[in-house]
Amino acid sequence: MSTVATLAMQEAARFEPRDRGARAVAAGPPVTDDAGLMARVVEGDREAYRLLVERHYRGIFGLARRMGLQAAEAEDTAQDVFVRLWDKRESWQPDGAAGIKTWLYRVAVNRVIDLKRKPQALDLEQAPEPVDERQGAFDGISQAQELSQLREAIARLTEQQQLAISLFYHQELSNAEAASIMGVSVASVESLLKRARRCLREIMAEQRAGERC
Repeated sequence: MSTVATLAMQEAARFEPRDRGARAVAAGPPVTDDAGLMARVVEGDREAYRLLVERHYRGIFGLARRMGLQAAEAEDTAQDVFVRLWDKRESWQPDGAAGIKTWLYRVAVNRVIDLKRKPQALDLEQAPEPVDERQGAFDGISQAQELSQLREAIARLTEQQQLAISLFYHQELSNAEAASIMGVSVASVESLLKRARRCLREIMAEQRAGERC
């Protein structure tokens, strides 16, 4: 069993009701989509909880890193998010079209924002940026230079632009999902992405011009 799965089971056990009258989960065919898994989690199904953790842990951890947390802080944040999921499972109610993935990311974003308000939190520019998979986007420089320049360029965006970029490109969420997580309109997300892309192009152009001097 993976470390993430083990953590999931440990945290589930931590909040498992101790009375023997806890509701039993009805037997049936396995359900693997998020909505089906969450329905089982609501009933106290720890295996469904483990599957949700394994599916979304890396995304939550990566988002926390891109928002500026150190690895240990990002790991704590991801674990806190899933502990809260288990703790609040019985009161879970779908929020319109938003699913459990949107809820998880919204909780994670709020948690990171709270942590970054504390003095010990690091700025985004101090945390290493996970490798961007869109290699080859900038010609004429080495991979290491590209990643360094991209990291620097992203750090110069506003926090809202950085978050929109991370949710849309790294987490591959839709504009509607990103809007729900950020608490803004879809139009606002589209505007943030448009401005962020324009700013990144301008910053990268400045960086290249500086190298030629």
